Amino acid sequence: MGLVKRSSKEESYTYRMAYDMGQALPSIACGLNIPWPTQVVLPLPSGQAPQLQDSRAASYYQERYEPEFPDALKDVLTVIESSVNTSLFIFAPSVELFAGPVFRAQLVSTIHALKALTEIMERYPGLADRPGMTAIQGVLNSHDARHLIRPALGSLRNRCMHYGIPSYLTNLSLGRPAYGLVEATTNTTYETVNSQMLNTLTDLSVALRSWSK
Repeated sequence: MGLVKRSSKEESYTYRMAYDMGQALPSIACGLNIPWPTQVVLPLPSGQAPQLQDSRAASYYQERYEPEFPDALKDVLTVIESSVNTSLFIFAPSVELFAGPVFRAQLVSTIHALKALTEIMERYPGLADRPGMTAIQGVLNSHDARHLIRPALGSLRNRCMHYGIPSYLTNLSLGRPAYGLVEATTNTTYETVNSQMLNTLTDLSVALRSWSK
C-alpha cells in the first residue's frame, strides 16, 4: 500500500513525499539495470478481485485503525504499513541480485515498525481489547518479534543503517550472507534472523491490512 495523502491537494507534505518515493524506486532500479516489474502481484483471498478505494485521507482514515487516533498518528501507521509492504513486495523481488542490501533494508524496516507499534500500544492501554490492537499485540508478543527487538541485536541494526563497520568485527566476508554481519555482531545466525524477520513482516502486513475500526 502506498502512502495516503492527507488531502487531494498536490502541495500536501504527505502527497509530495509519496510522489518522491514512487519516482525514486524505479529510477534507482533503472540506474542499476534492474528490470522493474510493471505489475506487482498482491495476495488476495481466493475468488476476490481488487476493489477501487477512495485514496483521500478524509475517507480512508474514517475506516482505518482506531477512531480515537488523531490523523497524525494515522499518518505514522500508514507509513509503517507502507514500509512493511514495501519490504515484502517491492524489495523482496530483488533479493537474488542484492541479498545483502535487501536484508539490511528489511531488517531496519522490521525493527523500526516493531518499536513504533510497541510505543503506540503503550500509549493507548484503554483500547487494548479492540480487535486491531489485539492483532498487533499478538505479533509484538510473538517469539520472532521479541527476538528481533532485543538489545542484543542493536549492534546488527546499527550496522544495517548508516553506521560504519568497526575494525574489531571479525569473520566478515563478501562471500557470506549479509557479509557475515549477523554472526559478527550477535550470537545467532543469518538464517535465523532472516527467517524471523520475514515471518514478522508477513504477520505485520496481515495485521495492519485488517486493522479497521
